[in-house]
Amino acid sequence: MRLTILVLILASVLLLGCTSPPPEQNVTNQTNQTGPGLVKTPSFSITAPSASQVVSVDGDTGSVTVTFSTKDLVLRKAGGVAKKGEGYFKVSVDGKAAVAVSAKTYQMADLSLGKHTVSVELVNNDGTSYSPKITKSVTFTVEKTKPVEYVPQTYNVSITNSAYDPASITVKVGDSVTFTNNANAPQSATCFIEGKQVFDTNILATGKSATITVTQVMECEYYSTLFRMMKGNIVVQSNGTAAATSSAASTDLKDCGTSLQCFSNAAGSCTPAKVNYTMTAFTISTTTYMEIRSMTNGKCDFFVRRDKVTSAGADAETQALYAATEGKTGTCSFEPGRLAQVMNNWQQGKISTSDWDGSNCQGTYFSG
Repeated sequence: MRLTILVLILASVLLLGCTSPPPEQNVTNQTNQTGPGLVKTPSFSITAPSASQVVSVDGDTGSVTVTFSTKDLVLRKAGGVAKKGEGYFKVSVDGKAAVAVSAKTYQMADLSLGKHTVSVELVNNDGTSYSPKITKSVTFTVEKTKPVEYVPQTYNVSITNSAYDPASITVKVGDSVTFTNNANAPQSATCFIEGKQVFDTNILATGKSATITVTQVMECEYYSTLFRMMKGNIVVQSNGTAAATSSAASTDLKDCGTSLQCFSNAAGSCTPAKVNYTMTAFTISTTTYMEIRSMTNGKCDFFVRRDKVTSAGADAETQALYAATEGKTGTCSFEPGRLAQVMNNWQQGKISTSDWDGSNCQGTYFSG
């Protein structure tokens, strides 16, 4: 009997052990794990220029820099094996052939005025597209910088019994100068340049005034017609506006046609002039438009534009190199004598990059 009871108890214990719940296990959710070595798909955006942005340039063409912002991307130069998270940009401007860019900025040079579209694709090191493709594009407008409106200033000169006070003044185009006769006798202020009267107050009685407005860049030693020994000096500088610094639309430009000799003669005295000069060397023929615009601080304001290049007979690479210079412009500030010498050298076929040295030349014409 006792043995039967023990057997029953043992069977109960075994039964309970078999039906009890298993011990709780530590289960980890795997769905959010990235795991070591997992590389994210890169991305980028165009931060400049922005969509519909208007970019101002100084001339009829200009450069605009496109800027990129990247994420999860290592920029590499073109070439090598495709590797996720690496690559470079293919940049196309206005549908032209794309160029490889491995930096976060790229300068789009010599863009004409008007609308432009830059299209960019991020590609693998080997030039193949990501899947899906990673692309961006922006349309913007290039506009010529509007001239800053100059606010004319007023200056005063006192005419004393024997002098002008101040004896010398420096003003800008558009400024006015009021001469007041504080002398005991009538006096005037009269300016002639190369026999041509530039301004004249007429004879002023004591206590009377006259105001003149200067309209051109110049330097003049003026005097009183009643006391020629009394002299003053006025220097008129450009006021920085298009009307004052550019004479491209001015009828005062001496038209030298195609004569470089005529243009060289004008350069000696910084006389405003223009010329279309064609030069041929080997198989390359270039037509260049040049202007002498005005004199500022004793130096000639010079403008140059490459209008046409003909390179028939040259190899394809040379033709492409010269064709790329068409439309490029530049400005320089020459000593009159040096500009004349450069033009004389050109007539003799002596042309050198050193012709522009020391003349503060700027613009796409000089950028290579």
